[in-house]
Amino acid sequence: MMMNIVALSLLLSSLAAGGGGGGVLSPPTHPNPVLREGHRLIVVEYERELPPASIISEIAEEDDDKPLDDGASIISHPSKEKISSLISKTKHKAAQLEESGSDAVASAAGKVKDAAANISDAAKKIADRAEETAEELRGNLTDILRRARELGRDAAAHVGVSAAGAARSALAVAHLLGFGIALGTCVWVTFLSSRVLAPSLARQQFAVVQSRIYPVYFRAVGFGVAAAAAAVFLGSAGSGAAERTQGYILLAVLGMVMVNMLYLEPKATKAMFERMRLEKEEGRGMDVLNAGSEPAPAGPPPAPISSGKKALKADAMKGQMSQASSQLRRLNSYSSFLNVLSLMALGWHLVHLSRRLESSC
Repeated sequence: MMMNIVALSLLLSSLAAGGGGGGVLSPPTHPNPVLREGHRLIVVEYERELPPASIISEIAEEDDDKPLDDGASIISHPSKEKISSLISKTKHKAAQLEESGSDAVASAAGKVKDAAANISDAAKKIADRAEETAEELRGNLTDILRRARELGRDAAAHVGVSAAGAARSALAVAHLLGFGIALGTCVWVTFLSSRVLAPSLARQQFAVVQSRIYPVYFRAVGFGVAAAAAAVFLGSAGSGAAERTQGYILLAVLGMVMVNMLYLEPKATKAMFERMRLEKEEGRGMDVLNAGSEPAPAGPPPAPISSGKKALKADAMKGQMSQASSQLRRLNSYSSFLNVLSLMALGWHLVHLSRRLESSC
């Protein structure tokens, strides 16, 4: 109410000043006047009642469109309705701005949320894909390792089977080769060699040839039987008692051959050469050992020997010759007996091999 009275008094004083013939009354001073030149428009802003400066500017622009009388001064002030309208408009615009800002913020927040959700989905997809790739890689590595182990086992089994087969083949070859050499040599020397050499050579020459043949014969039979016995024992692992029995038989043959080669044959050869020496001294034999060598140089004839001494010497020589002949026969009988036993054992082993061959066929 007070504001209306002040505004009315100002209006009346302005009219009185204009109608008094040129008297000028200064308007009341106000702490916050706003003066605008151009149309001599004076807008008074009251504290705590007028709208913001932007709204007053809009009012002034609206009043600028109204024509003014020459030399007249117009003092206008907004009415309650206009101020209320402007305030409502301002509030409406502020509400619109706030709403648009809220919408923008909400939209931005929604976009950020969507972007975060998309990023999270993409990260999850990448993580899932990486996990699937890692799982697939682990599966592939596991499969590769499994196949490598299977290949290694197959290769080891194949190599083991091949090596075992090659070893069995080598043992079979050694067995047959050693046994064949031993049996063939034993049959030849026992039954054929003597029948060929005895009619062709003198007794002393035949004895010398036999002394050269027997060491080679026993060594050949010994090596052959040893190879056959080793092959039997190495190849009969897990076999029956028959295979082991044949191995023991071959070991027995090897023992008899070693006795012949190391004991009986050297003693028999020594006894044979002793008898040949005695025969030569007696004058019944010939120097077979020195056959083909240069004759002994001529020397003085031996001194004559009396008849009594000759008889004693002849008796002693006969005794020595009888003893040498007896020892040679005994050694030859022992050697022949062991040789025949060896040949029988080798024949038994031959029968065993023939039965195995028949059963395999």
